[in-house]
Amino acid sequence: MAKIETIKEAIMICREAGITLMIWGRHGLGKSAIVQQTAIDNQLGIVNMRLSQLEASDIRGMPDKDEEGRTVYRPPSELPRGGLSWDEAQKLVTSEKDPAKQYGLVEKLQPRLNEGILFLDESLRAQDDVNQCSFELVYDHKVGQYVMPPGWSIVCANNFFEGYLTNSFTDPAFLDRFCHIILSDGESTAQEWAHYMIKAHGDAASEIIEFCAMAKENMDGRGSYELGFDITPSRRAWEMVAKVLGVCRGGKYGDQSKIEVIAGLVGRDMALSFNQYKCPIKPRDIIEKGLGVMKKTKLNRNQLVGLTWGLGSHLCDHMEEKKYIGIALDFAEWMLDNTSEKDLVTGFLSNLATHKASTDRVKDIKRAALVNPKLAKFCERAAKSVGKQNDILMELGKRPKLSKLMAKIVSGA
Repeated sequence: MAKIETIKEAIMICREAGITLMIWGRHGLGKSAIVQQTAIDNQLGIVNMRLSQLEASDIRGMPDKDEEGRTVYRPPSELPRGGLSWDEAQKLVTSEKDPAKQYGLVEKLQPRLNEGILFLDESLRAQDDVNQCSFELVYDHKVGQYVMPPGWSIVCANNFFEGYLTNSFTDPAFLDRFCHIILSDGESTAQEWAHYMIKAHGDAASEIIEFCAMAKENMDGRGSYELGFDITPSRRAWEMVAKVLGVCRGGKYGDQSKIEVIAGLVGRDMALSFNQYKCPIKPRDIIEKGLGVMKKTKLNRNQLVGLTWGLGSHLCDHMEEKKYIGIALDFAEWMLDNTSEKDLVTGFLSNLATHKASTDRVKDIKRAALVNPKLAKFCERAAKSVGKQNDILMELGKRPKLSKLMAKIVSGA
């Protein structure tokens, strides 16, 4: 669970990473207010759409005919359309002297700002056709003829599952598109809430704060709610994690916020395991500095698996260049001489040898040649006959020790 300030940072991390954040929490915790305040603090527009009160046409737009008589959809004016900078909007607002009209102008200008947050609230209560339209916005940042301005991002929020469900919201493929973060209640956010209450209401809030401080139930009521589904990793989720790591590089955001966002993508246990996973050697170190970086460094099985996968992904597109083939074979020899993880070596070389193979038949031949010196020699002659200069099998043939070790591993000798 995340505190208020962590949620605010998570909104900005996901915005920069191009990920849609879904904030969960008990009713009445102030999820909408947090999103609103984050937008104001960062000089962003805010458009709030409560999906439970909308029809599909309120998002997709009403049907109409274009000049050629074809059906088009006219997007509603509430959706962001851009065209104004923050400073330009401020000048328009301050030029209006009537406070009531000034307030109305602020609301009216929100969709016209170049940058902002589209806040989709209560999708759990929305009808299926409304959610289908909003899902398209979440996936593609467009729906029908409408395309969201590039400076706008989407944040969603829901109360916990509390015994009702009016739609097919629990589709795993849909849930996997979001970063799910729970807004904490109780004592963990009580001080932040008290600070907000004093700032917003002054002395009128003092007695309320004192009373609520006596017991958690006085502030948040009774009951304990959960998401109603598990956050599990997927390849899509890990790609989003990579974007998050890129955004958080350089210390712009706190470690706790980064971990919460990652947990919202792959699950808390997986996020904590990932955060604890530290390999002192990176693939780029081996490529740039050589195997000398491996000296006096003891790696466990998990670290070696990660390093092998990582190095293989860096090298696989360079297997026609002698330099990189040499790095791959040097690493394979080091692994065979210094670790007991022989299976990693066969997998590593097999993936590199077959990465650009044109057919499954060619892949099978190359895998067999890796552990059969005679077949490797035959493949080497065949490659030379068609003018091929560099190939991992050709170079492997020049390393009889490595070839014999590979053959022994497969034969079990």
